[in-house]
Formats: sequence, C-alpha cells, structure tokens
Amino acid sequence: MKKLVNAASGLGCWVSILGPLAALILYPRANALFALVFVGVAVIVVNVLLTKEPTPQEVADGIEHLMNGDNAGMEVDTFEHLRIRDPNVKGLWVRSIAVCGLPETWAGLSDAEKDTLRHIIRELRRMSAAAPPPSPGA
Repeated sequence: MKKLVNAASGLGCWVSILGPLAALILYPRANALFALVFVGVAVIVVNVLLTKEPTPQEVADGIEHLMNGDNAGMEVDTFEHLRIRDPNVKGLWVRSIAVCGLPETWAGLSDAEKDTLRHIIRELRRMSAAAPPPSPGA
C-alpha cells in the first residue's frame, strides 16, 4: 500500500510539472488543460494530509538500522525527511542527527557516538511503551 501511495504522489508531481508544458505546446488555445495543474497539486496535498506520523518505535528502529548499517535503498532519505509532529519525538530525532552527523555516516561511528544513539533509541522505546494504544477506529 505504501508503494502505491508513493507512486501516486510521484505521478502527481510529474503531472503538475509536465501537464502545463504539454498544454502550452500541444494546445496553446485550450485553457482547460491547465486543470491538470490542480490535479497534481491536489495529489500532493492529499499525500501530505494522509501521511501517517511515525511512532517513537518506528523512529527508534530507523535509527538502529542506520547505526548498524543494515539499511538499503532510500531509507536514509526517508529517515532524514520524516514529518514528526510530536515535539518529544522530534527533539530526539533532531538530537540524533545533531550529535552524530548525517545518518549515512552512522555505520562508521565511534563507540561513544553509538552509545549516544543507543541512549536515544532507549528513550524513544520508553516513550513508545508509555504511549496509549491506538484507538480501534484509527
């Protein structure tokens, strides 16, 4: 499902960029084709509104994967661009990047720096354990 949402978002971005160009080139007098711009913008807005906020456990797992170096593909970029609304989780996420630098370098950190990340991971997991379970309708 996540791949489908990402693909739809990417498609919306391409439509919003290429749609107006195609309209100008192919149909310079057909102003109705500029509605494609609004479709692309709508797809992007819906993607932003429906994106699920990561839980403290998911952020902790992401830090751990990056620290151990067992990440693949776009995991580093995904981690760097998380949209976290909870100020406590966001503070720990920012601290992990501020203290240890860019996540793509975490696999080669010193033991002291890895201990700092492990401490952040423990705090995030403690927050996750203390959080109330999600409601059945959510």
